[in-house]
Amino acid sequence: MADIVSDVMDDGTIRVFDLDVCQAHAEAILDELWEKEGKVLNLDYYSTVFALFAETVHHLTSSGWSTEDLICAVIDNSDADDVGEFIDTNDERPNRDDEED
Repeated sequence: MADIVSDVMDDGTIRVFDLDVCQAHAEAILDELWEKEGKVLNLDYYSTVFALFAETVHHLTSSGWSTEDLICAVIDNSDADDVGEFIDTNDERPNRDDEED
């Protein structure tokens, strides 16, 4: 099912996009990058993914995301074993494990 987002910009422009399409393209880009591992001289997949992460932070903060928003997004999307150490039990945001699919 499509996860459509619509937004009206300050200048009146209406943006509409599908988060599922965006996710699919992000996954495809990472798959293409993985295919280059071991084939491109001096390329390390995980170092490149981290570089993409750092560049993404720059792009998102430039487009209005706050550092706190980004930190919350990382925590909400993390599958790391230590993610629970960063979730404030007084936080009003729902834990993603508690959300219904």
